[in-house]
Amino acid sequence: RNQYGQGDGAVSVIHTEEIDQVVYYAAQSGRCPDFSQMTVEDLLIVPPFYGSPLTVAGILVLPPSPDPQSYVFTANTGDSTVSVIDADLNTIVKTIPFSAVPTNLGVTFDKAFTYVLHGNTNLVSVIDNKTLTIINTITVGGGPRKIEFDPTDEFVYVMAAGSIYVINTASQSVIDVIPIPGALDFALDPNGQYVYTANGSSWSVDKYDVNTGQLVESIIDSFEFPSLIATPYAGNFAYVLNGELWPKGVTEISLSPLSRGGDFSRLFETLRTIVFSLDSTRAYFLEPYSEPFLINNLYVVNTARQRIIANVSLPGAFDLAVTPDKQYIYAAQPNDNAVTVYRTSDYTAVTVIPVGAGPSAIAM
Repeated sequence: RNQYGQGDGAVSVIHTEEIDQVVYYAAQSGRCPDFSQMTVEDLLIVPPFYGSPLTVAGILVLPPSPDPQSYVFTANTGDSTVSVIDADLNTIVKTIPFSAVPTNLGVTFDKAFTYVLHGNTNLVSVIDNKTLTIINTITVGGGPRKIEFDPTDEFVYVMAAGSIYVINTASQSVIDVIPIPGALDFALDPNGQYVYTANGSSWSVDKYDVNTGQLVESIIDSFEFPSLIATPYAGNFAYVLNGELWPKGVTEISLSPLSRGGDFSRLFETLRTIVFSLDSTRAYFLEPYSEPFLINNLYVVNTARQRIIANVSLPGAFDLAVTPDKQYIYAAQPNDNAVTVYRTSDYTAVTVIPVGAGPSAIAM
């Protein structure tokens, strides 16, 4: 129609307009797409009619972001290196040397950085995952042994020298130190507001506010030498390994209110680690592997039912990483200088990847 709303479709007026501003909100800073390649689909134009404005509606289509590179990192204590595995090809793409021994490591939630703990010193190294280079070294207390990440990627928490060192990820510097006397292990709650410690001195589980550094709550007279604690990515629970002698038990606790729950019926020689799947529906309890007694050393837990649903063998495994889709497990095997990839549908090994000497920790 023409500008008067009449006729059979003759073009009488052409309007040319520019988009001068696009406001885009993202959950994480720096995640702005390339608007120069933007297109519009399902365009609908309503012409001005009796004083009404010209209306244009449609769907802005942004170009697809390239799939990020997936890496698996191993801390190799035998030769002071970190091996970087391309998770798509399951091949080594880089070996990063260090002057201090890497003993543990972890990857931030946004996958931008890998933090490497050097348990024989008081240092934490930072790897830029885009360039796979060391970009910073942070000083903490002596013997850093465990690392946890705030879900917003604002803070990193490192357990060292009887304290938790709070690292600001923007400045990559220590901004606070929370004393945790007697703690053998710690875990961060899924919301990033509290840390929970397994206290081997008072035989308690203690809850600290990360904002104030204050002890706010404890479970006492309920555990016998708690030594390991793990929290899921989502959920209001944690698992605590406890027992002064062998075998040891695993207890579920509620995080809020802090209270003890039930025990798993299975007892364990001990556990090297407890790892959760990204969706928190599965937990993986890893025992030491030693033939002929502890051959089936991996226990797979359905966290909704708090039940063990599989018990399988991962020879020589010292630490685990689970793919986000739960289809594969990467197991670090220090005695073999290798990482073995297992398919979780039947827990068979699908490939073995040679890495540096003595891989003792792994992260994806």
